[in-house]
Amino acid sequence: MKKKKEIIVIVDMQNDFITGVLGSKEAEVAVQNAIKYLEGIKYPEDTYILATQDTHFTKNSNGDWYYENTSEGRHLPILHCENKTEGWKIHKGLYEVIESKFKDNYCTIPKTSFMSESGYNGLESEFVRLFGWDDRFDVDTNDVGITIFGLCTDICVISNALLIERYIQSEDNNWYANVDLTCIANCCAGSTPEKHEAALSVMESCHITVVR
Repeated sequence: MKKKKEIIVIVDMQNDFITGVLGSKEAEVAVQNAIKYLEGIKYPEDTYILATQDTHFTKNSNGDWYYENTSEGRHLPILHCENKTEGWKIHKGLYEVIESKFKDNYCTIPKTSFMSESGYNGLESEFVRLFGWDDRFDVDTNDVGITIFGLCTDICVISNALLIERYIQSEDNNWYANVDLTCIANCCAGSTPEKHEAALSVMESCHITVVR
């Protein structure tokens, strides 16, 4: 029987969202659940990990203050995940599992407020690459699933999940015609427990399978 390939999108499981300035006890539990989830994958050679990293800058190339002048900075005036700082790094235990178990089948994707020159953001670019021409992973969309989890459920997890689901449902995009998207609830944590649950409910409404 042919083994199903899996793409796992791990959203922003970075120190600042776990034990740092925006951390929570729920996030600490979620990252431990994520580690266990990855350790339990039986066929890592058929699994590809896309791990995003929220990325902010205190100054732009002109030397002006940057984060506080963004829309996010105005709504959330707490600088976090500053580029290359300890808070920006992916949780050490999680990263060690990703690096050791999935070897060449993973990549990290810094996320900034700017689109790339190609017009895609980092996550979109990786999906274009995987479904378009990545011979190393050789994705057959008739036999692939996409799983998503991370931090925070009600902000970056749901926004990335809906981005992916938009492609899956697009009539102009036959790459995703037979792909299902699943969110693993206990590997996520929200900005509050109530918002976590609300985001999961919205994802279910948008035809994303939520495993609770």
